[in-house]
Amino acid sequence: MRIALSSLILVAGIATAAQAQDPAAQPAPPAAPTTAAPASATPAPADAAQPAPAAPAAEAPAAPPAEPAPPPPTLPTSGYGFEAIQVIEKICIPAVRGQGVDPVAKANGFKMNRRDQTWAKPFGTENKAYQVIVFPSGSNKSVCNVELRYPVGAAEDIAKALNVWAFVQQPPLDPTANYTQPQDPDGLKRVRRSWEYLTTNRSIGLNYSTVRKPDDSQVNAKYDMGTLQYQERTF
Repeated sequence: MRIALSSLILVAGIATAAQAQDPAAQPAPPAAPTTAAPASATPAPADAAQPAPAAPAAEAPAAPPAEPAPPPPTLPTSGYGFEAIQVIEKICIPAVRGQGVDPVAKANGFKMNRRDQTWAKPFGTENKAYQVIVFPSGSNKSVCNVELRYPVGAAEDIAKALNVWAFVQQPPLDPTANYTQPQDPDGLKRVRRSWEYLTTNRSIGLNYSTVRKPDDSQVNAKYDMGTLQYQERTF
């Protein structure tokens, strides 16, 4: 080991000495470093970096056309409903507005029953038992009280006609009640329907009630019966 190491040192020393003595053996100066070619500065095409344009949003479907408003209800031109409206317009409204029941009823063909001071007129043309009876105003001049005597089955037609009449008034009368009283203090059953226009200083009201016995049979075998009350008040 020592011999090999000594030989290696000796050889290295001889080589070093030889290089020092022989100028031609000196290594050539290193070459100037070669400058690397600059990387291409040409930018990528602009459109290559842009995102693809978004597809146009689909248009929402057009809204369907609005439904046309339904036509206003039509007042009846015949029948018991029509006749009931005539009583309100020709008797009750003028009476509560100062003309009084007696002159208005007489002018419209009613006949007075002197026994109870009521005014009566045929209700329709089907039967003499069918009558409109208007009661005297009494102390409350703002209320018109009417009894209607009509055939079985006419009550619903009268109620529908009055409901339309209340709706088309200016101002309209709003429904305020629709209920059954199984037995009132007088022992009779009533189905009440009411309409009213009400403000802080004015009220216009209409009530229509069918009148029957508690077992729902007619009060009189000859006719079915209902009552009307029309009132106008100021506060």
